[in-house]
Amino acid sequence: MKSLKEEVVKLDSRSRKPRVWGEEKRREVFIMVMSGKPGHQVSKESGVSVEQIVKWKREVWWRDWVDRYCEDRQADIFGRMNYESEKIYKGYMGVMEGVDPNDKTANAKVQGMRLYLEAGKSPVVNKRAQMTVNNNTLNIGLDMKKIGELTADELLEINLTGRIPEKVRVQEVGGE
Repeated sequence: MKSLKEEVVKLDSRSRKPRVWGEEKRREVFIMVMSGKPGHQVSKESGVSVEQIVKWKREVWWRDWVDRYCEDRQADIFGRMNYESEKIYKGYMGVMEGVDPNDKTANAKVQGMRLYLEAGKSPVVNKRAQMTVNNNTLNIGLDMKKIGELTADELLEINLTGRIPEKVRVQEVGGE
């Protein structure tokens, strides 16, 4: 990976002259792209060809910037949720206590609380650590009651290896 001070020399397709794109220009283009502007508009405003932008999107540094940008945005949103946490909690409790039975925003208030509890680096409700066995498993002869009795380690093993233990398979009576 090139150092931050190094500049990338590319050929601009419109002028056919070599162009030097420094980090400042790449950052300007990146911000426009991440803000949702279409490629042709970014090209027009920045002076960087659409082809060059497409090439940049394939670069490792671009993917690193995307990862950092998304992490920062999520942290910003979680920070705002923390700031408003008292409102989130009061809204949720109002719904649970039935303060306003005609509240048209009750679902949004409950979902807001759920999202708040699932957000951040150490969520109260950690959905990332949960595994769900979907209903399609019934079609391949599994005993759902026995699946419910599996430990978290056994479920993880199934998820990682794809191998189903014999103890959860439906036992046929009578056989052939």
